[in-house]
Amino acid sequence: MRLFFLTIFFITHSINYSQDHTITGVVFDNKGVPLEYANIIAKPLQEKASLKFAIADNKGRFRLELDKEVKYEITVSYIGYTEEVFIVEPNYSIATHDFKLKSTGQVLKRLL
Repeated sequence: MRLFFLTIFFITHSINYSQDHTITGVVFDNKGVPLEYANIIAKPLQEKASLKFAIADNKGRFRLELDKEVKYEITVSYIGYTEEVFIVEPNYSIATHDFKLKSTGQVLKRLL
C-alpha cells in the first residue's frame, strides 16, 4: 500500500512539473516606476490551450504560470501606456522577463 501511494505521488509530481513553467518579472514605466496592478494576459497561439493571466502587485511584480509545450503571446497593458507584446516559444527556458511600458501622453480626466 505504501508503494502505491509513493508511486501516485511521483507520477503526479512529474506530470505537474513537466506541464507548467513559471515566468516572473516586473512591469514598470520608462522612469523605472513600478506599474501596480498592470494586466498580463498570455494568449495561446495554438488550439486546445487555455488563456492564462496575472495582475501585477503593488510593486509591479507578477507571476505567470504557463503550459510548457504551448506557444504564447503575452500582452501587458496599463491605462495611459502603450501595450507591450512578448512571444514565448514552446519548451522555453525563460524564467524572468520585465516589461517597460511607454506612456501614451494622454491624461485621464478627474470626475469630481
